Amino acid sequence: MNEIKEAILEVLQAILPITVVVLILQLTVIRMPTNLVFQLLIGASMAIVGMALFLLGVKIGLLPMGEAIGAELPKRGSLFYSVAIAFLVGFAVTIAEPDVIVLTGQVDTVSGGTISANLLIYIIATGIGFFVAMAIVRIIFGFPITYLLIAGYLIILILSFFTPAEFVPVAFDSG
Repeated sequence: MNEIKEAILEVLQAILPITVVVLILQLTVIRMPTNLVFQLLIGASMAIVGMALFLLGVKIGLLPMGEAIGAELPKRGSLFYSVAIAFLVGFAVTIAEPDVIVLTGQVDTVSGGTISANLLIYIIATGIGFFVAMAIVRIIFGFPITYLLIAGYLIILILSFFTPAEFVPVAFDSG
């Protein structure tokens, strides 16, 4: 029961401020039609319920499993195994990430299909998977995160000189 309250509180803290601001603007400045205000309230209510259920599901099902896997992997003693699992998790989570799906869909539309949404999703997922794997290597060997960040930014800057100009902003947004 306590987890339900916590999930609802987290969601309310995320959604209520923007809803209240929009309502204040509605009452003082904007004066949109009443049906749009009702749509806002219904949509905000649905988002609150949906996000609360999502958070609850994550806390009940996914986090305990993730913690168990995270505790078990180091016991296996295999660097390759740990790095491979980290890559796969980073890759899979990125493919399922709604923000990435929206971004790649918009890029596909704006580019007129020049930059395929599916290809971009897989490229982003590969990059995220790689850096999650490198983060595990960093933790195991104990080198500073600064080295990982510097290497990543150097690669990005070097590649930006060889990439068509219209793709560079997409690459930075995707990152």
